[in-house]
Amino acid sequence: MRRLFGLLAMMAVVPDVRAQGKAPAFKVIAFYTAREDLAHISFVNEANRWFPKTALEHGFAYDSTNDWTKPV
Repeated sequence: MRRLFGLLAMMAVVPDVRAQGKAPAFKVIAFYTAREDLAHISFVNEANRWFPKTALEHGFAYDSTNDWTKPV
């Protein structure tokens, strides 16, 4: 599941990137389910702190959701 999250995370919209007037190099949206499995819940929480910062630093857009019906 971690690989899936990482893979999806390499493909979302960070308002700060758009506010600077620069289009992001690429967009990332991470779909996740964080229920019951404490390791997975922890991973999701860590990833959702790390990816937005990394996106800003490297010029890509990041979004995450647990709404699996959200269009890509």
